[in-house]
Amino acid sequence: MNIFATSGSPSKAAQHLDDKRLLKMTVETAQILSTAARVELGETGPKVPEVDTDPTLYRAYCYGGRHSEWARASQENFLWLMEYGEALVKEKEFRGFSVGKAAEIIKNAGEYLPLFPDVPGTPFAADKRTSNIMREFNMGVSEAYRFLLCEEKWPSAKGPLKWTKRGAPKFYLN
Repeated sequence: MNIFATSGSPSKAAQHLDDKRLLKMTVETAQILSTAARVELGETGPKVPEVDTDPTLYRAYCYGGRHSEWARASQENFLWLMEYGEALVKEKEFRGFSVGKAAEIIKNAGEYLPLFPDVPGTPFAADKRTSNIMREFNMGVSEAYRFLLCEEKWPSAKGPLKWTKRGAPKFYLN
């Protein structure tokens, strides 16, 4: 799972995504939110057999992953991810795509916000490849995600890239 945090603004980050990633990121964001909530509820984690007491959440996935740990680190992180999820759903609607179950999970994620530490937010989590880009090119996380999309993800895409009802982001065109 990943969070393409190409901007500190959740709505701008959602608008930057091509159609294929927009569709995938909505589900992945709902998965990360669900996993974070389930861990804090004590339903999953190391040496905890997973139980499914809340059918409004996806099952936990990759609870020890960087993005799941980042989302659980603070209310501010979880809230940013919720706002990103809401922006993804809004962007899907703008582009004419159906929103699916992920939209409902994202919409209701706020009820879990009090489970997380009320401490300042932490810097965005980056997957291994993005972390390597940050070190190699001395970039911040948002710049590194933009680089990853422009230099690796989008050039290797099967078929043409599309941003339905929206043009490609400026950083892709430059």
